[in-house]
Amino acid sequence: MPNEFFTATTMLTLLGGSSAVLVVGNTFQSLTKKDPKWLAFAMSLALCFAGAIVAAGQRTPPEDAHFRLIDGLVALINGCLLFCTASGVNSASGQQRTGTVTQGTKSAEGSVSHVPVPGTRGWNTRWF
Repeated sequence: MPNEFFTATTMLTLLGGSSAVLVVGNTFQSLTKKDPKWLAFAMSLALCFAGAIVAAGQRTPPEDAHFRLIDGLVALINGCLLFCTASGVNSASGQQRTGTVTQGTKSAEGSVSHVPVPGTRGWNTRWF
């Protein structure tokens, strides 16, 4: 078992990368009370392009160690996969953004009216 939570190696895996995107997105949301969708997408792309650039530099023979168009395409698709995974985990486990509040008026039957209002954004509020 590793001694670190995240390492460069673990962040270049689907589980590690999506966890990192989820943590950064949720932290941004908690601090700013804004949707982190674009930040999470940009981070997903950055992680995947960084991984593709590192992988391209490790090719042998050294004359093949350059970033190719196909590397960029694969990084783009992997970035989309990473973002979809992180946003799917957030949607499955996150809290709803809206709640209900009591208006304080009762109908003739005695029931109280409730209207949806925007809820406060917590650390694990859904992005979508």
